[in-house]
Amino acid sequence: MSMRVLSMAQFVEIFFAYSVVTLLIPGLLLKEKLKELSFAERLTGYFLAGNFYCINLVFLLEFLHISCRVTLIFGTALPFLIRGYKKCSEVSFGRERFQKFLLGFKALLSGTYGVKTLLADITAWISDKIPEVKIKKIWKHIPELILCLAVVAGILYVYGLNNFTEYGYKESDMPVHNYWINLMDKNQIFKMGVYPHGFHCMIYYLHVVFGIKTYVLLRLFSLVQVLFIHLAIVGCLRMICKARFTPYIAAGLYLMANIFGKNTYSRYVSALPQEYGMLFILPVVCFAVRFLDEYAAHLKETDEEKKQKKKRRSRWYLAGLAISFSLSLTTHFYDTMIAGYLCLGIAAGYFFRIFRWRYLRQVVLAGFVSILLAVIPMGIGVAMGNPLQGSLGWGLNVIKGKSTSDSSANAEVDKKVVTTESGKKITIVGDVDEETIEEIKKQVEKQADAASQDSTSGQDSSDSGKASGVQQKSKTSEVMKLTTKEKVKGKFRIIFSEIQTYVTNENPFFAWCVLGGGAVLLVFGFFAFLLRRVDYGAMLLAMAVYTFIMCIMQSAGALGFPKLMDASRNSIFFAYTIVVIWALAADAAVYLLFGWFRRTWMMNLSSLLILVAAGCGIAEKGLVKEPVYVKALETNSAITCLTNIMNEEQDFTWTIVSANDELRMVEEDGYHYEIFDFLKNIKKGEKAKTFTISTNAVYFFIEKIPVNYARTADGMELGGISEKYAREPLPTENGIKAYEGRERWVTMSHMYYWGQKFMELYPNEMEVYYESDDFVCYRLKQNGNSLYNFAIDYGYNNPKVTTDRNAAKEKQEAK
Repeated sequence: MSMRVLSMAQFVEIFFAYSVVTLLIPGLLLKEKLKELSFAERLTGYFLAGNFYCINLVFLLEFLHISCRVTLIFGTALPFLIRGYKKCSEVSFGRERFQKFLLGFKALLSGTYGVKTLLADITAWISDKIPEVKIKKIWKHIPELILCLAVVAGILYVYGLNNFTEYGYKESDMPVHNYWINLMDKNQIFKMGVYPHGFHCMIYYLHVVFGIKTYVLLRLFSLVQVLFIHLAIVGCLRMICKARFTPYIAAGLYLMANIFGKNTYSRYVSALPQEYGMLFILPVVCFAVRFLDEYAAHLKETDEEKKQKKKRRSRWYLAGLAISFSLSLTTHFYDTMIAGYLCLGIAAGYFFRIFRWRYLRQVVLAGFVSILLAVIPMGIGVAMGNPLQGSLGWGLNVIKGKSTSDSSANAEVDKKVVTTESGKKITIVGDVDEETIEEIKKQVEKQADAASQDSTSGQDSSDSGKASGVQQKSKTSEVMKLTTKEKVKGKFRIIFSEIQTYVTNENPFFAWCVLGGGAVLLVFGFFAFLLRRVDYGAMLLAMAVYTFIMCIMQSAGALGFPKLMDASRNSIFFAYTIVVIWALAADAAVYLLFGWFRRTWMMNLSSLLILVAAGCGIAEKGLVKEPVYVKALETNSAITCLTNIMNEEQDFTWTIVSANDELRMVEEDGYHYEIFDFLKNIKKGEKAKTFTISTNAVYFFIEKIPVNYARTADGMELGGISEKYAREPLPTENGIKAYEGRERWVTMSHMYYWGQKFMELYPNEMEVYYESDDFVCYRLKQNGNSLYNFAIDYGYNNPKVTTDRNAAKEKQEAK
């Protein structure tokens, strides 16, 4: 099986494993509890419950130091066991079921109960127990099913091709996350510092329960992740949109339209905590909106039965809000910040309702519980003696105002002094463009001229002086108004420029669309209030306020405000949520125009036409997104070799000598030795002490065309490995520095010529295990009782001596 086909099969395995624990198992447990909710609400509830339970189960077992496959499977099955025990404790229930089973089994043996009848009864039972699978209901949802399949196909095209053609890690911090997950295998969570471990807990759970290797999960879980991120857009918008197809407008634009900068979606090709946490952002706003709407309806309801039903629904919505916010905080602080901005928007949109005590107390309690659930595991980690991880400490400093990115520091950095034509100095604070600076200069000159003229006219007489005083005040006031107006225009230009640069890929039209989206929601929100569609109008106002908050946060540094998040990182979330704003604008237009119809077919048809028109417009303008391509930080051949070695060799009977890329990948199966450390140990050649590796097989991973690691060799024309690089001394710095830029070429060249020399000395024992145009892997088989000494003279052990010898030889030949 080729590596590409294997990667596809592994992706399918991971997708089904994750779907089972986050959708199927919670669905079986909560189906009866959530039956009063809509399909989208139930599905989102199952997903949140599954993630929440798995993550916290891992936390609990890790703290007890008993986390393993047996305890994790038992913990997963425990809710089923409890429910089964409760049912079976009813004697009559158990006796009736047992008697019915005996009668049926007896009839089956006697032939009076045939196989066909049995199959028919099973089919009828499934039809009764799972009404969603009835053909009529499936047929009703065929259009949405087709659109969902189209979204999945689009994701496989845009993001899947990169995962199936580039096998290695694509972000430099992924080996760190790999290491943290490996530590959890030893029940040593938080050993490297207390940090939100929600993502790591989920990967660890899938690794242990389903037996999928950690490095395989980190290679391919990103595709599962991005698939659910796009489906979350559809599911969450389906909860709050009025038209049937407007959610697919958001998903389609975000997936297939090339209107956002590559920086807003390139991280999706890697499995990272921040992107995993994005799964829980939109449920926060959707469940908050549904709670505020449903609880208001509960208070107004007069029928007692309906009143209780609405109350139960509102409680489930509140629970969904608490769990989704908690999961965002458990996973990554940046996700929580965006969820917080959404909550601020909701507070502004529902200002007339949320500050009433009966609403406020429930929202505050839900917020407190959600934060507590996320903080407790980290608090336990600190109590167990683990320090805060570095990035966590930085986040707390930002909150306390002690970070280097606070307002005072920004003010010092962003101050600029300019001089007018008359020699007057002006201090500009913040990132202001040149056009605005020139306008400020002109206004200051006008103000100075006006003040001078008023002062001269004031010397004629006291009466005229009084009049001129009034005139001067009037003119000064007018100038100040103009100055304020120009300041506002300047700030607007900065915001527009930042959005255009970081979000919309330097396209001014779509930058206007971003700002216009918030403005349109604001107008439609007020219009909805006028039409007495209060709940819908409040939701539109909430999302409009959120849009304006994100505009400010996107430009915080340029405006001179404290930067809580880097502009490039903030743009990832802005692009993810701005498509939601656009979809809501389309939904509002359709709903406010056709919502007064008793039947919804007009709204649904209009939303479908908008979706088709948007797709045709994107195709016509040539804005269809190309497949994302991000070069891996290691060669495909290295991952292929690693996979083959793990399948062929017994655990811990082999060692890989390579750069540090494979170090964390092999920790649970074999041993690893870094090339740089290997070369230092054999530097003295035959004069060195004996240097051996005590495993039966030793594999040497060598790049013939070294990887441009993290683009540290950009602009260098280095070619492949050569004797020229082997003649240079080894890098002086340890760690990753030995594999960055030109240093990687030097290190790999030394290793390559050592391998050539060793194979020349031991041709029967040393062989080429795998070779491609850019990579070669040597394999050495040895007897554990008679190990080979790797400290040989390969000609470049001491590059300085070698260089001097070659120079003397060339000089002699010249003579």
